[in-house]
Amino acid sequence: MAARVLQANLNHARQAQDLFVHTLAERGCGLGIAAEPYRIPEHPSWVGDELGSVAITWRADAPASLPATLVGKGKGWVAVRWGPVLVVGVYLPPSLDLSGFAERLDSLSAIISGIGVGRVVVSKNFNAKSMTWGSPRTDRRGVAVKEWVATLDLRLLNEGGISTCVRERGESVVDLTWASPATLNKVLGWRVATEVETLSDHRYIVYGLVVTPEQVLQLRRLRETTSPRR
Repeated sequence: MAARVLQANLNHARQAQDLFVHTLAERGCGLGIAAEPYRIPEHPSWVGDELGSVAITWRADAPASLPATLVGKGKGWVAVRWGPVLVVGVYLPPSLDLSGFAERLDSLSAIISGIGVGRVVVSKNFNAKSMTWGSPRTDRRGVAVKEWVATLDLRLLNEGGISTCVRERGESVVDLTWASPATLNKVLGWRVATEVETLSDHRYIVYGLVVTPEQVLQLRRLRETTSPRR
């Protein structure tokens, strides 16, 4: 029905990246978004940002998938077009001060707005806390992120406040997925994969994304057959 997406934070660990690549193939995922990769391979199916802090990879031979095309990259972000959807991977480290953090958000806003597409999915690790996505408190980064997504009219896909990062000293929700209104009905089954080993202190996020005209028709027919008759 939809191409599968795997979102991860690999903590710059080689074993975590090897497992991530294995899981992509094992689960038939067409697109992978990895914050803090161990390295970004010099391969046509891998693209990364200017700092090596986030990468996107794809497998066109996966079920219901397509090849992706690089749209742009900068400090802490990389964007590809996957079918009709712009997919943006983002990682902003905790070492950034608030001024540098806001600067990165502004540059990212300019790119997303400049492309002028209505269908956008943004997978981010902002290292920002907000009660909106399940943190016990909201910090200044969280406030900045909320203002940023409001400007771009992006909607949060995280549900249930499930922790995405689990460490000995505590748990947190820092791995987020946002989508534009035009993309919301094309994202299927978003969830935090709590049952899957990642060899990182971050959990995988998995979901399906409708990226071909055939999938759009299939989804429309499914909804027509399952919607209550009046």
